[in-house]
Amino acid sequence: MMADKDKDDDKSGGEGRDGGKDKGIAGWEEEKKSLINAVTKQIKLIAALREQNELMQRLIEEQKKKLHEYMKPIENLENEFTVCQENLKFSDVGGLEPVIEKIRCFNYGILYPQMYKVYAIRPPRGLLLHGPPGCGKTMLAKAISNELHSYFLELPVTRIISKWVGEAEQNLEAILKRCNQIYKEQDKKVVVFIDEAEQMFRKRGTSGDTGVMDRCASVWLRYMDGMADGEGIIYVAATNKVDLIDEAIKRAGRFDHIIEIPKPDVVGVEDILRKQVAYKERIAERQIYLIDDYSKLAGLFHSRGLSGADMNEILRITSEKMIRRFIEMSPEKMITHEETYINQHQIEDTINGYATAGREDFKSRKIGFGA
Repeated sequence: MMADKDKDDDKSGGEGRDGGKDKGIAGWEEEKKSLINAVTKQIKLIAALREQNELMQRLIEEQKKKLHEYMKPIENLENEFTVCQENLKFSDVGGLEPVIEKIRCFNYGILYPQMYKVYAIRPPRGLLLHGPPGCGKTMLAKAISNELHSYFLELPVTRIISKWVGEAEQNLEAILKRCNQIYKEQDKKVVVFIDEAEQMFRKRGTSGDTGVMDRCASVWLRYMDGMADGEGIIYVAATNKVDLIDEAIKRAGRFDHIIEIPKPDVVGVEDILRKQVAYKERIAERQIYLIDDYSKLAGLFHSRGLSGADMNEILRITSEKMIRRFIEMSPEKMITHEETYINQHQIEDTINGYATAGREDFKSRKIGFGA
């Protein structure tokens, strides 16, 4: 009896120990799974953070590059300089011979400064051209650059303006310094041309831009007055509204030559037309136009009050019509040599269409030369 009881006790005791062991293994497996899940989540989180960090790093590097370019706005300014801009010369400008004679006097100061020293006077520093839109101010500035064998840099006000206080004038000064540096390195001066000059040189206190343009004008004048090293810079500006420019800018010793571009008569218009035609044919290296009566065309331009820029546009539109005609022509049709020319009748048709196309008030527009 006693032996049977002991066996029963051993059996029940053994079962208790084995059951506890099984439960311990099961609990350990659950804990292991929980630990693996936690570690897996941490690995995924670390990977996501690393990916996010790499993305942020790339964004930061991109912003650094943009900031670097922004802080050095003229790093590649040489690419903006051009030599023999459009190969324009004074001989290509029509209807403005009296104006060109005045500009030649300005050029003499650049070409022969030693002659001015003989008479103890300073060569001219700046040239201001003023006149109505389309009269050829920009074209003359380019021709000046070619006649002087210098670089040409057209400097729009938007090139230097900035929303940051003090940065606009820094941009302008950096550009002027670079122009002078190029002169010292290459012994070639730079024509710095500002169109719509009334934006920068407006009468002080009237610009409404918190004084940004006033400060830029001060930088410009400091170079013109010789207080900063600007020996290699030729200052040329143009405006349609000379009355808005501050008198301090126009005083003697700064823009020494202030030249008006006048409205030509019908004879001047004809000269403009002939020069435009000759210039285009020289560039194309072939005859383009068959014009029988230049006087008649000049009369049409003059009577409609079209500017030199309008004349150039009319020749362009007529050429586009010819190009379209050839493109759309049947492949079987043979083109004769005479058909490649633009004749007078075609130009007259374009003038009539141009004048009735709803473009601005032609009666109020002036005539000049602009391309």
